[in-house]
Amino acid sequence: MKALKAVTKLALLPDNDHQDEAEFWMEDEGDCDISVEQPSFEIGRRKSDINAIVNHSYLNDEPCAGRFQNPLAILSIKRAYISEQLRKRKKLFASYKPITVFCGTFNVNGRKEPGADISSWLYCKESPDIYAIGLQEIVDLNAVNVAVSSGKSQQRTAMWEESIQQFLSDNYNKSYMLIGRENLVGVLLFVFVKAKHSLNTSRVKTETARTGFRGTLGNKGGVTVRMQFYDSTICFVCSHLAAQRDNVHGRNFDYHSILGKTAFSGEYETEWEFRGLSQQKYFNESFNNQSTPTYGILDHDIVFWMGDLNYRIAVFVPTEEVFKKLGTKQGLEYLRECDQLTIERKKTYDGAFYEFKEGITDFYPTYKYEINRDE
Repeated sequence: MKALKAVTKLALLPDNDHQDEAEFWMEDEGDCDISVEQPSFEIGRRKSDINAIVNHSYLNDEPCAGRFQNPLAILSIKRAYISEQLRKRKKLFASYKPITVFCGTFNVNGRKEPGADISSWLYCKESPDIYAIGLQEIVDLNAVNVAVSSGKSQQRTAMWEESIQQFLSDNYNKSYMLIGRENLVGVLLFVFVKAKHSLNTSRVKTETARTGFRGTLGNKGGVTVRMQFYDSTICFVCSHLAAQRDNVHGRNFDYHSILGKTAFSGEYETEWEFRGLSQQKYFNESFNNQSTPTYGILDHDIVFWMGDLNYRIAVFVPTEEVFKKLGTKQGLEYLRECDQLTIERKKTYDGAFYEFKEGITDFYPTYKYEINRDE
């Protein structure tokens, strides 16, 4: 299986007024998927709902001039008004700086030969500001590695980290710093930033979410690294979703499960108020009894989601017809429309990844390759 890499140019502090400032393109090196979200103050599961606060009856309502007033509702309305006025005037005090982000994902099928050349996958003529590198199946997904805590995953993590660090050192003169890493059995994610940005990179947090066998095993799932980069919040997700061509529901379920299980806790951030977001507890059993506010994947300004998402050509297209369609431009466009991920992204509620945008897949459909061969 080949790897996928994508390079993205974007503007910091993007919003609805500046969505056209971002560019996104892919280079033909794989069959995995990567998506980009441009933020919206209206779409998202965990954005503040003032109406719900105002309409709710609280026990601590205070009487004033013969009427009951809800302090929490009043405070929320004030904050919403201030945030809206700040957004209208942000050009007076906010500036935009373009950066480049490299995202690469590779299902390595449990293999990595020491000293193997990865430069053809990772090299860029112009060094990006951020490298986000995701891997799947860094170890064989057998019962021992999945069900029992094994040191092999840590060993492979260290091996891949050393290999990537060596690549960055050889090609970019040690100009990158590893600011976040996370792994879950076979899923692994590294995030590197240029050293010159290190002082402006903060609040780095990582999380894992298991989705294998009723959400208990790590043979499938996702890992996440989030950070504040200057005044923008960025979240990177690497996942390995459910397999089998006809198991679209399983992949969709894994996607929503990762969203639901991934919750970052921490101190209140003043910029949340400016962006119109709220730190509210996500409905999740593992966080349900915690009083600490949490925020999730979709609460960030920009989200990059990569990995072996396992979406295939829709089952209503026979394999023989897929090969026939590959010969023409019109046939390739037809296959794009029959891509399961494309279909699911068009569904508003019962699909998946509808909050995201995906680059055009201009390479042929791929599935399994012979080891050490491109066919």
